[in-house]
Amino acid sequence: MKPTRLSIGVPKEIKVHEGRVGLTPEGVRHLVRLGATVWIEHHAGEKSGLPDAEYRRAGAKLASAAEVWRRAGLIVKVKEPVGPERNRLREGQALFCYLHLAPDPALVRVLLKKKVTAIDYEHVELSDGSTPLLFPMSDIAGRLCIVLGSYYVACHPAGSGVLLGVGGGLPGGEVVVLGAGTVGRAAAEEAVAIGAKVTVLDISEKSLARVRRMFGKKVRTLRATSAAITRAVRDADLLVGAVYHHGESSPKLVTERMVRSMKKGSLIMDVSIDQGGCVGTSRPTTHDDPVFVRHGVLHYAVTNMPGTVPKTSTRALTSRTLLYVEKLARYGVEGALRRFPEIARALNTRDGRLIHPGVRRSLPQFA
Repeated sequence: MKPTRLSIGVPKEIKVHEGRVGLTPEGVRHLVRLGATVWIEHHAGEKSGLPDAEYRRAGAKLASAAEVWRRAGLIVKVKEPVGPERNRLREGQALFCYLHLAPDPALVRVLLKKKVTAIDYEHVELSDGSTPLLFPMSDIAGRLCIVLGSYYVACHPAGSGVLLGVGGGLPGGEVVVLGAGTVGRAAAEEAVAIGAKVTVLDISEKSLARVRRMFGKKVRTLRATSAAITRAVRDADLLVGAVYHHGESSPKLVTERMVRSMKKGSLIMDVSIDQGGCVGTSRPTTHDDPVFVRHGVLHYAVTNMPGTVPKTSTRALTSRTLLYVEKLARYGVEGALRRFPEIARALNTRDGRLIHPGVRRSLPQFA
């Protein structure tokens, strides 16, 4: 089959302190060889250590934001469209990025009104149920929970001053991880490495068994009943919220009453905030102002945590996404949706309709 001549646009991310970029120069070179035209916004890769000159040598066409959005049939980016990007979307365009639509009905309205074919990275799902484009950023986010969490607990003016790792001949602090998926396991691994005392809770015995195989007696595992969560949260110096329901809003498993019971100066890192958060007192924050205090407890709920380390995150992400961008370029968007079930499962909106079942359950007003 002769490849389509798809026009692909990669805009510069405008979310606060978001330094990732949707394609590397190596990816551009590969797509250009397939016959695609790739438009890159000026300075899109700068924070990831990828200057315009490298993109130009790879065969990209450098342009303004307006031209990139206007010329591209397929927009490839990292985060969901925000602010003026929503106005740049046009009818019939395709969008491939992280969308997190469940807590964002305003974006759903835009996508439906403009009849955008929106495909969500996190919903690309293989036949075994794995989500290859969610894994790399979840893994990085989990590790950052301990790296950043250790700093805020110890050094924030409202922090407890506790060293989470072993120090001064004293045992490490208490790290409680709610959710034993990719984020939770990565956070547990980092916390174990510094000598913290770690408890992981989940409703899935299969997930908890995997944690026990990984860490043995270094990690305590508990079934995530309300009573178990209440007790664990009360003792935590750092609570990692790593709950994920595929496509749906995160359940509020940690109530405001539980937060009130926590130690003063302890920290909640609600990684589930992209899907609305799993802690009743959470609200989205940004890299400009990442932490707020409620009931004497620090809350960190930045919605683009991996953007903290853009050089690492861009390479980890694009090493996975390029395979699917290639399929979209080779067969066209509609052709790829017909040929590849894993891409079809990631379809969120098309022709003015909300498609993904998880998002529909969370936003029944659009169903």
